[in-house]
Amino acid sequence: MKQMLDVQQPSDPLLDRSRYEFFGVKCQDASTEFRLYCPGATSVQVEIFTHIESSPEAVFELSADEYQVWYIRIDKCMKSCWARYLIDQTYRYADPFSHHVTTDSSYLQHPFTLLLSDDFPWDDQDWKTPSDHRDLILYECHVKDLVALSGSKNSGDYSKWLDENAQGGLSYIKELGVNAIELLPICNFAQQEPPYQIRTPEGYYNEWNRLETNHWGYMTSFFLAPESYYASDSTHESGYPGYLGSASTELKQLVNQCHKAGISVILDVVYNHSSIFDINIINDYLATEYMRYDESGHLMNRSGTGNEIKTESPAAKRLILDSILHWMKEYHVDGFRFDLAGLLDEQLWDEISESARSVNPNVILIAEPWGGQYRPHEFSEHGWASWNDKFRNGIKGQDPTQQNGFIFSNWIEGSSVFSLHNWLNGTHISGADGLFQDNRHAVNYLESHDGYTLGDYIRLVYRPELRSFFRYTDDEILPLRNEEMKIAKLAALALFTTPGIPMIHQGQEFANSKICRSFTFEDEGGVFLDHNSYEKDDPTNWLDFTRIQFNLPLYRFYKGLIEIRHHSPALRKADEKHAHFAHSNDPLHVIKYVHGGIHDLFDYAIGLNASTSNIMTVHLPGGFWELLSDGEIATIHALDFKQGVIEVPPKQGVLLRKLSQH
Repeated sequence: MKQMLDVQQPSDPLLDRSRYEFFGVKCQDASTEFRLYCPGATSVQVEIFTHIESSPEAVFELSADEYQVWYIRIDKCMKSCWARYLIDQTYRYADPFSHHVTTDSSYLQHPFTLLLSDDFPWDDQDWKTPSDHRDLILYECHVKDLVALSGSKNSGDYSKWLDENAQGGLSYIKELGVNAIELLPICNFAQQEPPYQIRTPEGYYNEWNRLETNHWGYMTSFFLAPESYYASDSTHESGYPGYLGSASTELKQLVNQCHKAGISVILDVVYNHSSIFDINIINDYLATEYMRYDESGHLMNRSGTGNEIKTESPAAKRLILDSILHWMKEYHVDGFRFDLAGLLDEQLWDEISESARSVNPNVILIAEPWGGQYRPHEFSEHGWASWNDKFRNGIKGQDPTQQNGFIFSNWIEGSSVFSLHNWLNGTHISGADGLFQDNRHAVNYLESHDGYTLGDYIRLVYRPELRSFFRYTDDEILPLRNEEMKIAKLAALALFTTPGIPMIHQGQEFANSKICRSFTFEDEGGVFLDHNSYEKDDPTNWLDFTRIQFNLPLYRFYKGLIEIRHHSPALRKADEKHAHFAHSNDPLHVIKYVHGGIHDLFDYAIGLNASTSNIMTVHLPGGFWELLSDGEIATIHALDFKQGVIEVPPKQGVLLRKLSQH
């Protein structure tokens, strides 16, 4: 592993915590302090509001030091007040380091910093992170999607998660058996986009989002503040979401209850770019401090948003590092998934590791390792895990119409049987098409929020009529047909028997479909399968748990595999020395033997037959083997006992185990 850079000695005063203990607002019982880095300003004042709808009750002048850090200490506790900076007597902004934010419901947000205490009566044990992250099974999900149709009477999505009498939320996660949730962004974000096809006074012209919503949240406005859209005061009578600051307590209650249930909480964080349209000092007055510009003076656009954060700058770096520490210390978050992490500068990777691991040595750090450059191998050298798109593409494919993978009896361009074996063995850098120094860095997945669901991908391969607009009902779309169900189970068996960290996306376990009925295109049929539903706060994304009935055998199969994986350390952790593949004349026949070694009491035999017609023969080493999965059912309790030679039908798999002879 590459030696981490020495980040002990800050190279800039902004990163020196002995000089600047905090940025933003520090609210105590007898005082309130404000600190803002604002170079170029001729004056900075802070306006204090006791009623957000009224004029400021008081205005205080800040003083600047030699590094253009503006500061004031006021000998008064201002909890439950709002604050806003007035710069150069002209520009008004909330603090970029705000812990709590109140906004209006417009695309501009007109944000205020809300001054509240961060106190919370935790009864968890700080973090719920295993020392070996391969013990995790990740469930990527959206806070609202998992409870929007749950039937909960609780107010606010965070609180709906905790309703044991409703469908969805934490009770569903516990029943499924996964032990980690990866939440799509919950840092305060611009949920509203400008009006569709109307030129705004600021010059914005929205021609891409007719729904005017950013549902997924990949437009962060305030990196240390929780999103009030999911809180009980999201529809406060004042018209200002976040008026009471309820998001803080309600999110902490969610994390607290997850930890009590043994479930880790990972946040999807966006530090490569920020929101675009809202009133925000880092995009506006301080853009040259926080944003990257090219040689022509244009904002860089490798993120696709046109406002790439200059993560190498001390100002942006301090904001990012403070954000990470805040979520860990104040919210007991167990880890982070970094959106488009390839756009973060390399030194920052190590600074993040150093800071986060000083708080929790077992913190989970996962990169989406592209954006500008494709860098999973480099992240692995720095001790980070990454999303394993090689596994996703090789097993499933890249395009249901042109480029399908192993489970569809195909090979993606440039791959081989050696690549396939390496993907199923942790995608080690020394193997064909390898990426990682250690399989503990491989986050293996087949579906995420991006792209088609796995269920829809399979449907599109087998039902070409679903590739455009159609008029079918849910009853016609949702049930997987015989071959489709076989493929879905084969994919799941491949995922859960591969070492590393498996991740599934919400609803994958019952082949959920993103059936879009958000628009009316009568001439074209009006319904389609959505592959990019970021803007839809509607049933396209919301999980309908009654859909489980359409593919109940698949749901039970996933539950069985999850339980098996929890009880099978060698399946999670075996390296190349403890796993080998048997030779087969058919490259679509994969037979893998895993020795329990020091991890496990059992040895395992895995057979994956992706052939459309050829039966696969598996030779079992001496003794009786417990059959845990026959390709149709998966259970920790033996379905049968096998010895000698067994046959595996096409499009099916098997999983067996026997006590290891160490």
